[in-house]
Amino acid sequence: MQSKPKRRTDLETRKIDYGVALEKIESNPKLRGLSEEEKRVIIDNIMLAPFLDLTDDWAFKKVLGHNANILRVLLSDILKEKIVEVKYESNEIPVLAEEDKRARFDVLCRLDDGRWIVVEMQNMKEDDFHQRLFYYGAALAAAQVKKGSPYKDLLPTYVVAFLNFERPHFPLRADKVVFYYTLLEEETNEKYESDPLSLYLCEMPRLNKGIRELTSPIEKWLYILRNCGKFATNEQEEFGQRYAELFARARTRHLTDTELMEYFDSKITAYRAEMLQKAGYKDGFRDGEAKGIEKGIEKGIAQGKVEIAKAMLSQGFAVSTIVELTGLTPEEVEALSKG
Repeated sequence: MQSKPKRRTDLETRKIDYGVALEKIESNPKLRGLSEEEKRVIIDNIMLAPFLDLTDDWAFKKVLGHNANILRVLLSDILKEKIVEVKYESNEIPVLAEEDKRARFDVLCRLDDGRWIVVEMQNMKEDDFHQRLFYYGAALAAAQVKKGSPYKDLLPTYVVAFLNFERPHFPLRADKVVFYYTLLEEETNEKYESDPLSLYLCEMPRLNKGIRELTSPIEKWLYILRNCGKFATNEQEEFGQRYAELFARARTRHLTDTELMEYFDSKITAYRAEMLQKAGYKDGFRDGEAKGIEKGIEKGIAQGKVEIAKAMLSQGFAVSTIVELTGLTPEEVEALSKG
C-alpha cells in the first residue's frame, strides 16, 4: 500500500488543491468548528483512500450505475437466479399526473425478460424510508402498463435496498442479513399469484464477520459495499476474481479531477448529516431546535422499545409479556395496540 505522503504527492500531481478541500469544509457550518488536524484527517480519509466508499450515494451510482456486468453478478446473488443481462434505464420515470410525486432512483435497470429492478443505497435511517421504497416499486408497476394494454403485461418489480443501519425485528435469527418481503395471505402465508412487488432489504451492519469468515457471495457483497472505502490496496485479493471488476471500478485513482471533487463534496455532505444524526438532531436540524446527544440517545432507546412492542403485538404476544420485555407500561402498550 502506498504511504499517505506518496499518495498526497500523487494528488498534487493531479492538481488537486488541499486548500480547495479545506475551503469546502470551512463553508459547512457544522464542520467549520473542527480543529485543523480534524479537517486534515477528513480530507486524507476521503481523498487518499485507494477505493471509493460505496455507501456514499455518488460512489454507489458511479460504480453500480454504470457497470452492467457488476450489477448483473450482484443481482444474480441477491435474487438467487442466473441473470443473463441487465439494461440501465433513466433513473426517473414519468408521472401519471403533473401533481404526482416524482420517483428518482439510485439505479434502475431491466432484466433480459423485461422485469424492473430498483437498486438503492440507504446510508441513514429516515422516518419514511419504508414508504419511499414501496412507492418506488408501485411507481414502476404503474409505469409499465400503457393505455389499451392488457394487465397481463405487468411484470414483477423488485426493490433491492442496501441499508447501512439495523431495523428492529422480533424474533430474529442471529445470522439473518437479507429480509425479503412480498404479498402473502395473512393466515396461510400463501403468496399472491402474480407476485407483483418484491422488496429485498439488506441490513449490512448485521454482518458481524471478518473477511476470512465470509462464506456466501451475499455476505461478501455486503461486506465489500459497507467497507470498501476502508480497504487497503491489497485487501481486494481476499475476495477472488468474482469481485475483481468491482474493485477495479471503485479505484479512486481512476477518477478525473472533477470526479474526485464531486466525490469529496458528496462525502462532506454525508459526513455533516452523520454528525447531526450522532448528535441527536432531528432530520438534519430541520425543525431548527437543537437536540443534545444525551436527549437524542434517550429518544432513540424509547423509540426502539416502541418498535419492538409493535412487532410483538403484530405477532400476537400478550400485553403482560410485552410489558415485561420492553419496560413500557400496560397503558402504553394498550395505546400502541389501538394505534
